[in-house]
Amino acid sequence: MTRNIKKIYFFWALIALVAVFWGVGGILTPIEAIEGDYIDEWATSPQCIDAKGIVVFGSTVELTQPWNHKAFTFTTGGDYVGEWYPASSRQNDFATDGTYIYAVDGDTDKVYRYSTDDHNYIDSWALDAQNADAWGIATDGVSIWVNDQIDDLVYRYELDGTLLDSFDISGEFSGEQAGMTANSTYIYITNQTNFIAKYKTDGTYLGSIDPSLVSGASDVMGLSLNDDSSRLYLADYIDDKVYILEAGGELPPSASVWGVDPESETDITDLDTIITIGYEGLADYESLYITFRHPTTGLFTDAKKYEVDEIGESGELEINLQDFNIEKNGNWYLHAVAVKEGYQIEQGMFLSGYGWVWSDDLTDGEYYLDINIEGFDDIFAMSDFNSWYNENSKFDEPTAMFSAIAGFFQPIYSTVGEFGSRIENYFDKNTAYSKGYEIGKAIPVFSYYLEQVAVFMGGFPLMNWLLIIILILVGIFIFRVILKFIPGLGGS
Repeated sequence: MTRNIKKIYFFWALIALVAVFWGVGGILTPIEAIEGDYIDEWATSPQCIDAKGIVVFGSTVELTQPWNHKAFTFTTGGDYVGEWYPASSRQNDFATDGTYIYAVDGDTDKVYRYSTDDHNYIDSWALDAQNADAWGIATDGVSIWVNDQIDDLVYRYELDGTLLDSFDISGEFSGEQAGMTANSTYIYITNQTNFIAKYKTDGTYLGSIDPSLVSGASDVMGLSLNDDSSRLYLADYIDDKVYILEAGGELPPSASVWGVDPESETDITDLDTIITIGYEGLADYESLYITFRHPTTGLFTDAKKYEVDEIGESGELEINLQDFNIEKNGNWYLHAVAVKEGYQIEQGMFLSGYGWVWSDDLTDGEYYLDINIEGFDDIFAMSDFNSWYNENSKFDEPTAMFSAIAGFFQPIYSTVGEFGSRIENYFDKNTAYSKGYEIGKAIPVFSYYLEQVAVFMGGFPLMNWLLIIILILVGIFIFRVILKFIPGLGGS
């Protein structure tokens, strides 16, 4: 009895421990780009009290004082420079693209533009009618974002004021959002107190930080990244201070691969052709695999592997089409995946083991080459079924059973792929294995694991047997289904 009670206590203790770590993880996952380390602080008083908006560019800090219709200029070290009077009625927040200062006005519902050199007013434009309760403003030099305290939305505009779209922040705010700042990858919004939310520029919420825990800033009305996004400047409304925290900079470019030369859709009549591809964002990966695929049938060519240590995380590669063992004419699309070592997590919590982590396709799926080599056959199509059957089948002519199978599957594969490529050489299991092996080997993920299993098994052809078994089982399943639901099948 005592032992059972101990087991129960141990079980609930374990659950509690997991919950604690899970909960703490939720609290501390917050902003990955902001380490949150405190760097410095300086007072804005006596010159500027009750500052709300802030913007930083170069060695300059601009602060807004809406209630007094003033703006104040400091250096990033806290030295007072001077004051100026914006043309706007109540400028809640500032943003800059390095050339202009943008001010959002909560009374006139407009965005005003000023020169960063002399603060001269240049022009203004009206916010969208739905964005009538604006407070914070941010820009990455391409777009301007303005939040709304009633809608709990962030509206995105072109620099000339053309409305583009918006995203919802009601999950994190309920009318208390204030200042904003942004770079090319992230947007930060404060809630006037001790909460700063971080988003991707598409509106994806990433986490939050409590500045009061690291700096004591608890009434943050405005915030601004510096030019290289390495520092986050906070304007504290009550303390009359600017707090400076460490930030993590901008997100490095996402891994991607694209065709450079020749142009997409180029007609290729000689496989001894050099093509150039570009790539970037491979810093977190160890290897890059390049292949070509035919999307309609799902066929892949052979793959070529490149080590990131040798080619670098970004650049261009010249590759020869002969290396990919293309055997059919058709539109072959560039396909690329990258691989790295890492822990594979299942269901967001359980560790499944240390192994290889593969990326999704790194291309945009639009670049292809029209392979048209003299003497090559076109990729097998449904229209070729009768002629192929007469040449390859063990029967003199299609049986009623086989015709029924073809008729049953044709409408299914008419839009998602060619049925013929799935059953080509089906009746000769050796040829079927050979074909399946070549297709599977060309897929980068499968190729790697095939090599590893072969090494692990001391060269024993385990995969050969596995593929044959799969083909046989699939064939038996198809025949059983057809025989069950379509009466009158048999030899002709």
